[in-house]
Amino acid sequence: MTDPFKPGVWRPPAATGLACLAYTMYDLTSCRVLELTGECDISTFDELERALTSSLSDSPGEVVVDLTHVTFIDAHCVGLLISAGAASMSVVGASGIVSRVLDMLDPSKQKLRRGRPLRT
Repeated sequence: MTDPFKPGVWRPPAATGLACLAYTMYDLTSCRVLELTGECDISTFDELERALTSSLSDSPGEVVVDLTHVTFIDAHCVGLLISAGAASMSVVGASGIVSRVLDMLDPSKQKLRRGRPLRT
């Protein structure tokens, strides 16, 4: 069994042109943080799903998904965040294209709670 608190990295085989997604999970006093780095698209969907499932399974409280270092996100992954994120999950740190995609797919911000970055 792998330790969910050790950084996880999914790297595609060399020269495939597929995206790369890395994540780290850690607990703060009242929440668990899932910090993502890289690109979230159909090629990293399964890894994102595993990371979300693991972080939500035994969280001490709210789960905060930090998108500060995510450079791209597609509709599949936003859909996964929306379906996974009930009242116990929020997303922070989205900027640039990631923020625009979130705004397009959840313009009312009612399906996916959003907040400010945890650190600068």
